[in-house]
Amino acid sequence: MTPQLVASISGPVSLTLTEAYAAMSTDVFTIAGKPTPTVAQDDDYYGKILWNDETKQLDIAEGLAPGKYPVILTASNSIEPDATLSFTLTIAANLPKTGENISSLPWLMLLIATFNMGIVLHRRKTQRGKR
Repeated sequence: MTPQLVASISGPVSLTLTEAYAAMSTDVFTIAGKPTPTVAQDDDYYGKILWNDETKQLDIAEGLAPGKYPVILTASNSIEPDATLSFTLTIAANLPKTGENISSLPWLMLLIATFNMGIVLHRRKTQRGKR
């Protein structure tokens, strides 16, 4: 008689990427049990986060918006209970870094120039009336 072992799953529980990331995969998950467990996920976010049974990784496609994307992986075989692992993908917004020279941003330069031009024109107009 072949011994039977309950399913287990372990591996990364989180990953943070920055907006406009390239497609990639997580580190490898470890799946164990006898008979060999199958793995299912609760949400694939329209095919953007997919379990890859060959590589034992989550494949992450390009194009997810900034936010948190929780995925629950469930490893199961004929032995109860099933094993679960909660994984959270975080997509961070691509914002200027602290200390970065934000005056190099064209839109900000235009805003500052427009504001300064308004001050200069206002001063000239008010100074003409005082003469």
